[in-house]
Amino acid sequence: MMSIFCGSALLASIKTAIAAVPEDEQAVVQMERSFVHAAGSGGAKGLGGLLDTDFTWIDPDGIISGREQVLQNAGAISSAKNDANYLKTYNYGEVGGVFGVHGAVRFERIWVKRPQGWKLLRYHEV
Repeated sequence: MMSIFCGSALLASIKTAIAAVPEDEQAVVQMERSFVHAAGSGGAKGLGGLLDTDFTWIDPDGIISGREQVLQNAGAISSAKNDANYLKTYNYGEVGGVFGVHGAVRFERIWVKRPQGWKLLRYHEV
């Protein structure tokens, strides 16, 4: 009897986790759209609310910039444009990833779910 109860509880938690993924994936997609819009406008104000406190950007030349550096030069983020190709979005519960191509640049953006909502943690271009 205990095995059946534990098995049922496990199955219910798995169903709940699976059901939560589409909603979280849509949240990552919406945050990604907000990021592209904010980065495209070049304004640090809108961009600042989307970046995690531990945010880092690695540009195509391998130069690493922190959150404050990016906010001081918000227009420098080159592939944050609406014309990205091959865009793929993944969600793993507390972490989401967006992968794509802009021109000759491939990029990944890693989103994390914080108590304040989804925040962009890493942005890597190659």
